[in-house]
Amino acid sequence: MTSKSTSTREIAHLLRRTGFGPSRSELDSYAALGFERAVDRLVSGLAAPPSADPPGFSVYAPGAAAAAWVDRMRTSASPLAEKLALFWHGHFATSVRKVEDPKLMWKQVALFRSAGAGTFPALVASVSRDPAMIRWLDGNSNRKGAPNENYARELMELFTIGRGNYTERDVREAARAFTGWGAESGVFKFRQEYHDPGPKTVLGETGAFDGDDIVRIVTSRPECARFISRKLVAFLSHPEPQASDVAAAAAVFTKSKGSIADVVRHILLAPAFRSDASYRALIKSPAEFVVGALKVAGIGATPSWAVESMGRMGQTLFAPPTVKGWDGGGAWLSAGALLERMRFAARLAAEARAVDETIGLAFDGRTPAEVAGVLASAGAADRVTLALASPEFQLN
Repeated sequence: MTSKSTSTREIAHLLRRTGFGPSRSELDSYAALGFERAVDRLVSGLAAPPSADPPGFSVYAPGAAAAAWVDRMRTSASPLAEKLALFWHGHFATSVRKVEDPKLMWKQVALFRSAGAGTFPALVASVSRDPAMIRWLDGNSNRKGAPNENYARELMELFTIGRGNYTERDVREAARAFTGWGAESGVFKFRQEYHDPGPKTVLGETGAFDGDDIVRIVTSRPECARFISRKLVAFLSHPEPQASDVAAAAAVFTKSKGSIADVVRHILLAPAFRSDASYRALIKSPAEFVVGALKVAGIGATPSWAVESMGRMGQTLFAPPTVKGWDGGGAWLSAGALLERMRFAARLAAEARAVDETIGLAFDGRTPAEVAGVLASAGAADRVTLALASPEFQLN
């Protein structure tokens, strides 16, 4: 049997990785369940419908979409659904800067939230029809006789099997299969007259393939099981997964026909997840840092300046910098980003409800000795600032 402090530490670790950190009530509620039942509750919560859009919400108001999503991350009763939506937003990276329609981006994230824990083949099939993705990777210009290879290339390289597991011919042939797949007035539209119905050969299979056939082929490859499992392990558990960790998760992926929920459950219950090496082993993204700080400080509403600050830290929601998404890891902690995190911590400290409670939640009830020494001689607001700006709090 684990001690109370160890149990609290493990549950806090679980809630940071599957969401954005716990409030006091959430920590107490999940700790009462024990670790395995807490995992069950988090995973089962993936089936819950998302909360409604805020009253009076207009996705076209400047900054409204990002603010609404951050507030949903902060308040959601299904934190894992929001965390997976954020993961897929970086994986299937699409930016409003080219899409130029916030409503399409909002609908895409809703897709990630509703389908992000189902089967990976079904998710990829939906993403392939997503109007924001079609606009982002020029699907409307993919026509018989002049195929546009953008989506077919990224589907293989970034979304499913990874570089080195396909040829240029595979890309060209897959692009032919997606000809005629477009979007009009914000909805998917298949244009038969633009589709190439001829035979194609992709990854060793030949047929009169369309886009759905390509999705089936690439997502059924063992390389896909390993590629997605590695990314999920690195996102949820530890940044440099061992080959054995990836193989075990990939086996679950294959056996479950690509069930993301099953793979996530496996990762959370694997011994590596609860190991000392995994604890505080990931660098928080700006979204994780901002939302986590709002939660431990007990802030009752998400201030607009918090979302603006997140952008200055290097993560503007709905606008990943490239088709590869955000680099993550150490890239989050540039000198400018660290300075912005400190400014954010200082501004939030003025609104924190309870100093001791905030610090206790920030460090799972066990403030590191180095931090405790610094805090001992500081005033109340400075204590919160120093805690949230500490190196330890930057880690997930």
